[in-house]
Parts: sequence; structure tokens; C-alpha cells
Amino acid sequence: MGRRREGKVIRKKDGGGTTTSLMLRLLMLLCIVSSMALVLQLNITNQHNLMLSEEPRAWAAQPAGPTCRPRRHLVFLKTHKCGSSTLQSVFLRYAAANNLSVALPHAGVYLDAPATGHSLRVKELRESPFAPPSGKYHMLVHHTRLNVRAIQQVTYNDSVWVTVLREPAAVFESMFHYYHLNKFFGATFDHLVWKLGANDGGKALFKNANSRYQGRLGRNQMSFDLGLDDLDTHMESVLRDAIRILDDTFHLVMIAERMDESLVLLKHLMCWGDEDVAAMAHNVRKDLYRSYLSEQTVATLERFNAADVKLYHHFKAK
Repeated sequence: MGRRREGKVIRKKDGGGTTTSLMLRLLMLLCIVSSMALVLQLNITNQHNLMLSEEPRAWAAQPAGPTCRPRRHLVFLKTHKCGSSTLQSVFLRYAAANNLSVALPHAGVYLDAPATGHSLRVKELRESPFAPPSGKYHMLVHHTRLNVRAIQQVTYNDSVWVTVLREPAAVFESMFHYYHLNKFFGATFDHLVWKLGANDGGKALFKNANSRYQGRLGRNQMSFDLGLDDLDTHMESVLRDAIRILDDTFHLVMIAERMDESLVLLKHLMCWGDEDVAAMAHNVRKDLYRSYLSEQTVATLERFNAADVKLYHHFKAK
């Protein structure tokens, strides 16, 4: 009798162990399948443009207040004519005050080159006599077209990613005068706007409408700076996916028209002090050199830079 009861107990234990083992195996299989599905989804989402992010940044928010620690790793994607020189001066000042390394161009103001498809010159940065021993820079804040993979090779995984956008019509007007694009487009600013207002959108009325000055400057400039190819900006689905990827890539997208508020957000994000984000405007033109932008002019330029308009309003609304 005792032996039979002992045998029953043993059989019950064996059955429970088998059930537990089976459940663990099923859970492991479910995790593997879920992980594979997530990777496949990320690959499908990002296959349109390799310049953009293929994975979220390796970064986690930290509590605000006295418990947070100042962040020292930063990627600032410097966009053209968006108040980015003002922000760059803030970052360079912080780097100098805290003995941080900054990725510097070999020559000029650009970290990339049209000959390399505007990809970051990783080899030059790593072999620079000023490169840190690790090959990783604390900050990257100079002009370069967004190429996440390349930037990750010379920056830290926990870097905070920041950029700035501006009202698209104002960007185009400022860029036109600053870079003297009248010769490139074959028209003065007012004449160009008038041509763009034609029924065909001005495409047949002036040269270089869809080309880029020095392979770098032109239509939908902010979208181009942020890694979108010109053909991508005309494809609604690709543009929508790209904006979603950019939303995951950057921790903060500042808005030039809301610079004060943006600096406050930057301060809290970086856990810096008020003096660290104090800014003085740089590269600001006098009113004498500005073109008046009527509502009709703004509407015309927004049609011409439609991708930038969608990009700008997406992040402005956040």
C-alpha cells in the first residue's frame, strides 16, 4: 500500500515537470517568433532609404530635477538656414567648457562631401590627429547630411540626437539670398516666385528647378538635409514612412519660430543649466536684405517645397 502511494506521488511530480517544461518551450518559441516579426517589420519600414535610422537610439530618459546627470554625448544634425548656427554655438561653448571632443571638418564647414553621396567622412574623422583614442566623439554638431549608420560609427551609442526645423518658405527665401541662388535658378527671387505661380508650377520656365546648387542646396532643403532623396519627396508613402523614422531617430526636434521654448526643452533633455543654453543669434540678416513674403508668396513656396511643409508641420504639432 505504501509503495503504491509513493509511486502515485512520483507520477504526479513527473507530470507537473513535463507540463512546466512544455510551457517554457512554448514561451521561448513565442519570444523568438515575436522578435523575428519585429525585425522584419523594421526592415520593411526602413528599406526605402538607407540614410535614415534602422533602429531606435540606444538611449533612455532619466528623471528630471537634481537627480539627473548632465549629458555629454550629442548628435546635432545642423540644417541649413534654420537658426542652426545659433544652436551650434551653444553646443561648441559647452564642449569647450567641459573639455569634450567635437568632430571637426577636414576643411570648410561640411563633414561630408557630394563625391561620397554626402556621406560622413568616417575614415578622415577616425584618422584625424585630433580624434579621441576610442574613435568616438562626444559631439557632432557641424553640417552633414543625415546618414545614421555613418554617424553611429564616430559617436557614442547613448548620444542624444537633436535637430531644428523652420517654416519652409522662410528657409527657401533665406537660402536663396544667402547663397546667391539667383544665378543658379536664372531668376531673381521675385521673378522666381512669379514663375512658380504659373499653371505648370514653373517647371518649364526656369532652369535647375529640381537640381541642387553644388549638389547640396535647393528644393525641400530640410528634407534633403535629413536624408531624403529628391525622388522620395514626391512619393507620399515613402515620405510618410521617412517622417515616422525621423520621429524615432531624434529625441528632440526644435522649432526655430519657438526657439525659447525649444531651448527650455533642450535644457531639460540634456540636464544642463540655464547658462549652458543661453544663446545669442548668429548669421542673422538685416531687414534690408530680406524679401517680403506675402501670403500668396508663402503659399507658392510651400507648394514648391511640399515635402518640407509636411515635415515641418508634423514636428511643430508635437
